[in-house]
Amino acid sequence: MSPEYDHAITGSLKNALDFVGPEVAAKPAQIVTYSKYSDGGMLAAASFVGILQMLKILVLPTPVLLWNAEPNFTTAGQLVATAPNSAHFAERLAAAGDELRHYAQVMKDHPYHAE
Repeated sequence: MSPEYDHAITGSLKNALDFVGPEVAAKPAQIVTYSKYSDGGMLAAASFVGILQMLKILVLPTPVLLWNAEPNFTTAGQLVATAPNSAHFAERLAAAGDELRHYAQVMKDHPYHAE
């Protein structure tokens, strides 16, 4: 999960990814971004794809874009039940978790071995 920072992921997240290398190859990843504006971190999500692919991570096709995040989440990251988008965000995050678990299980059951 990443906030959008100047239309990209944060520098600290990019720096952390530079250190993980082979540990993350052939693993699935679901991109989740948020923004205080209406785009939901769309540009950050797009900039993230190439970085993850370079690390040989299987990027799931539909990112989770959470817009207008401030009134929808507490500072601890919990959804505010009374916020306008809370139910939609909860459904989308649950579906994304299900999809990620599915691909993780498929890849565990059928690991890729380069010849």
